[in-house]
Amino acid sequence: MSRDMFRKKCKIVHTCVLWDVEDFQVPDGHDPDWVYKKIKSALEKKGYESIVEIRAYGEKNKIWDAFLLAGIMIIPKGDKYARVNKMIKDILFWALDNPVEESVQRNVMVISKNMSRNIDEFLSILHGLQSRGYKVLLAESDDDNVESIKQREFVSSLWLWESLKDGGNPIGKSGRSLQSVDNKLKRKEPSTPTCSGSSEGAPKANESGAEDTDSQDMKSKISPSREQSLRIE
Repeated sequence: MSRDMFRKKCKIVHTCVLWDVEDFQVPDGHDPDWVYKKIKSALEKKGYESIVEIRAYGEKNKIWDAFLLAGIMIIPKGDKYARVNKMIKDILFWALDNPVEESVQRNVMVISKNMSRNIDEFLSILHGLQSRGYKVLLAESDDDNVESIKQREFVSSLWLWESLKDGGNPIGKSGRSLQSVDNKLKRKEPSTPTCSGSSEGAPKANESGAEDTDSQDMKSKISPSREQSLRIE
């Protein structure tokens, strides 16, 4: 194996998951650690197996002990509008603190129904990240924006929550599960050594729900030009 091929195979993959736990709650009979492992398993099936950090967004009066024990970062932000606005800001901060490098693939996964409430702004930012080398991963419910979002070319993978929380595969452009495709590829691909990385501490998020000057500056750096932006039909 050539040096370039080895570097490609051993590339560290760092995925930041932003999970709205009010929209997509922990299933009855399970705990946050179980969901964490299922999400990580689903990402591993796609080859995103090195570093996975999860941030949970929820209401301020929630008891968070089980999330903390699972190693999940907690962002209590109140109502749905505050949560989605905080997600947007955190994505910008995270991307600036974690640039794409030759040896590190960066992914952003958003698990939220409320993305649709700021869809122009949210998708524009995600499109901008994709154009700069980040992979954009999304999870939705069965009836919220799946048809429109899965047609966005900048979205690398889209899961239904029912599949993601069970460690399953994303859906394809046609809406079919990719399970059979993944199984065929696994049979064809030879086994290769894997590389692992250690997770670094995530930057502490700003608790303010309002837009500030830093956020506006970051959006201008991350978001694509008006000509590149996708129109929402």
